[in-house]
Amino acid sequence: MVIETTANSTLIFFLHLPKTGGTTLNSIIKRQYLSHQILSIDQQFNTTIQAPQMSKSELSKLKIVKGHFSFGYHQFFSRPFTYFTMLRNPVDRVISDYYHIIRVPQHKLHNQIISQNMSLKDYVCSGISRMSENGQTKFLSGQHTEIGFNQCSSEILELAKNNLKEHFIVVGITEKFNESLILLKRAFKWDFKKCLYIKQRVGNNRISKNDIPIKSLKLIQKYNQFDLELYHYGIDIFNELKEINEIDFQVKKLVFFNKIYGDYYAKLPNFAKSICQKFK
Repeated sequence: MVIETTANSTLIFFLHLPKTGGTTLNSIIKRQYLSHQILSIDQQFNTTIQAPQMSKSELSKLKIVKGHFSFGYHQFFSRPFTYFTMLRNPVDRVISDYYHIIRVPQHKLHNQIISQNMSLKDYVCSGISRMSENGQTKFLSGQHTEIGFNQCSSEILELAKNNLKEHFIVVGITEKFNESLILLKRAFKWDFKKCLYIKQRVGNNRISKNDIPIKSLKLIQKYNQFDLELYHYGIDIFNELKEINEIDFQVKKLVFFNKIYGDYYAKLPNFAKSICQKFK
């Protein structure tokens, strides 16, 4: 389908699946909207879904809700809505998540993994994180709080697929970040100059995927078989959007100006920021 720009009254939900490039995307979102128009929440580890604690006046000013939450959060708002998300190859996402937890002492699971000296294989098998086993499917199905470890099913997968098809204006792909960003820009009429970015939270402590034992990789695949199917389903949606909306020129433009922005940002951060104010 050709992307139709959302109406001003439509509330946007960015369902941020951990380790899918969402931190970089969040930095772009913050430049597209005023602070009072954004609600950021994190319910990744919640056992129940909690409504936002805001006044009616504050809620009426919102334009976008972003963060770690499952599909269905729109139930707390009496407005038309649409979603978008980013999907990532499940094997790469789980590996990245594991090394992120090790790297960040503030992460809720850091101490447990370090104290128990958990390997990547141990982490996947432990069930301590909803995101180590079909996490993308669980969150997109809207039932992540109800599904125990290794209890995902084809029925849950179908729920997630249907939600993507019916309620997501853009299904982005982490490995195609620039193309995904242009689709989002078109859907929400984002300012191009505010779409220039520097990648955020790129882990430097993870080993190469080629150095991870084959048995560990196969184990991740085993515990993420539904995520793998959902990922390929998402790619099909993404490819259809990309083809119909003819974004190749815009993507080349973004890559060109982002290269300039990145080069100057490394040397002259303040000058790089001024570039954002000039390019349209």
